[in-house]
Amino acid sequence: MVRNYVETILIDSLSATDNRSRIEGWIEDFYPERMYGFIRHEPRNGIFVTISDVIPDAVGRRFLKPGTVVSFELTESRGRFRALNVKDESPELLNIDPENYAETSYVEDWRGGYGFLVRPNGERLYFHRNKITTVGQELLKSWDGISEAVWVRHKIGRAVRKTGESKFFATEIQILEPAGPTIEETFLHSRCSHQKLKICRCWKSFSSAARDKGNETYKRTATTD
Repeated sequence: MVRNYVETILIDSLSATDNRSRIEGWIEDFYPERMYGFIRHEPRNGIFVTISDVIPDAVGRRFLKPGTVVSFELTESRGRFRALNVKDESPELLNIDPENYAETSYVEDWRGGYGFLVRPNGERLYFHRNKITTVGQELLKSWDGISEAVWVRHKIGRAVRKTGESKFFATEIQILEPAGPTIEETFLHSRCSHQKLKICRCWKSFSSAARDKGNETYKRTATTD
């Protein structure tokens, strides 16, 4: 009975190649370090989804927390159900203004002229030195997992490639001077299996309270005129 019901859903979703029916479910598990997860849709659970199947939100985020309500198209690949074009349906996303949205991240990898940040939700974000608006570039360094990381405040830029795919990057970057919480105090509830590090570099649950504390206790360096 359950199998017949799920097969009916699958057939309905695949009935129109160019206009698949969207189904609603929620994230059952998501493993950012492995770039995949599973969606639950009653009575079926364990619908496979990869990070490439997730539609970025307005500021380029793709990682999905367990319990997040999503809509998706259902297909079948290699004998198992798979979700395509997965969209985060969280109501709070409607209030995001991409032009004014900003967040605090830390430098994970610095390569002299460009590097990668780790965003509050654990995703990596590309940045270039040309987008830095403050002094302090000499402070930039890759995080070694032990010493204090370099923190920045930034907005999100977006470029559209010829293929139509959006590329997101950090812009209007302000280098911050550490004056308060450590990474351990800010990034909470590590979900990664990196046992050698006190915290995980690829996934953290970033609480709003910790984020607010970080914004209050980090001050910006003097801007260049």
